[in-house]
Amino acid sequence: MASSIAYARQQALHPEQLQLDEFLLDNEALIRNTLGESIELTLDLAPARVEIDRASLTTALLNVLFNARDAISKDGRVDIRLRTDDAPDGRQFFRLSISDNGCGMDDNTAQRAMEPFFSTRRSHTGKSSGLGLGLSTVYGFMRQSEGNVEIESVLNTGSTVHLLFPAITANQRDSDGAPVMQTSRFSTVSPTVLLVEDQDKIRRLTRRALEASGYQVRDCASGSEAIEALNGQTDFDMLISDIVMPGPFNGIDVARTARKLNPAIQILLTSGHTEVVPREFEFMAKPYSVATLLRRLKGLAEPTDHLRESNT
Repeated sequence: MASSIAYARQQALHPEQLQLDEFLLDNEALIRNTLGESIELTLDLAPARVEIDRASLTTALLNVLFNARDAISKDGRVDIRLRTDDAPDGRQFFRLSISDNGCGMDDNTAQRAMEPFFSTRRSHTGKSSGLGLGLSTVYGFMRQSEGNVEIESVLNTGSTVHLLFPAITANQRDSDGAPVMQTSRFSTVSPTVLLVEDQDKIRRLTRRALEASGYQVRDCASGSEAIEALNGQTDFDMLISDIVMPGPFNGIDVARTARKLNPAIQILLTSGHTEVVPREFEFMAKPYSVATLLRRLKGLAEPTDHLRESNT
């Protein structure tokens, strides 16, 4: 359980609304480099949108990872898991859990791990065990951000540091002015989206963002798979498709098939190759932010015509 001693030093924070799972995926290379090649890393991330200072979050994450790395004697494993949780008072929050299979802590050390200046640098192995180093600043940052930190640890087994982020409410707006939870004017309460993207990371991340915003999503990894899905289900409200994909059918082929089968479907094509922008469909250039995507989808849901944004 978290230490009861607060780290009182305040720092100047500049919070912004952030898709936490996207932030972690974008920083996967930094995380792996911090841990080193001998430590196995797994990421298991559910969608989570928070309001947090990006730079301070990066520093806090690195502090926790430094401790995990130093606690592992040689080869080991670090698991990063992100989930939605509920507080006893019914409020929702997001739990980012960083677990290692290192040396662990006894109960007394775990209770003191977030005290200012506490360190277990001189351990029984004669080197830094990493426990307590930097965790007081992590605790102070999370408390200042209206979150919390909890520690679970078993000596000679490993430790888990939980960073608890308050969930932002549906009526809050992101930095682009778009609601976090989008409403739609489609006939269904939760619009159905066919998402077509051959890059696994982008497809997975986009699907999570859409589902977190109330959309029902079916995703496909190729144009052929998407056309098969369209032939089996013609009542999709929206199609989001990359243009350049391997295989016999590209995103424009998919879009034309979708429009033929369902003239009412709203279509948004994406690509990093602006020379292949189709004039007949809405287009959004890659790379794009989650906020931009949700804003464009909200525009598609409006009953009035809107201008194409060729470069967002």
